[in-house]
Amino acid sequence: MLAEAFTHLSPQFAERYRALLCNEVADSPELDHLHQLYTEYALRDLHLPRPVLAYFGYHALTDSADFTDVERIGDGLLVPQLLRDVLAIRDDIVDEDLEKFGAPPLPVALSARTAPVPC
Repeated sequence: MLAEAFTHLSPQFAERYRALLCNEVADSPELDHLHQLYTEYALRDLHLPRPVLAYFGYHALTDSADFTDVERIGDGLLVPQLLRDVLAIRDDIVDEDLEKFGAPPLPVALSARTAPVPC
């Protein structure tokens, strides 16, 4: 059941998460580059286990979860993923990570772009 859930739900949550993050760009176009870097960073986690597990938590008291109500409850299930991303960025800074999911983590990508200009 869990493998089926990830196969069915992860792509839906990834699309919803991308739409949620891209919607923020429309509100602040001056931060477009930051939003692009953050979106790329956030979507490296292809399986999005937190929303999938939150989905099962939502259905904990029901007999079954048939994956038909994602459209209705999906955005609320993205909250654990947003929290994870914020905490992961902080963790990347504290641990001085130089790579995450095969690419530079967000703090490294931003520091490379915003390196101080030599005098």
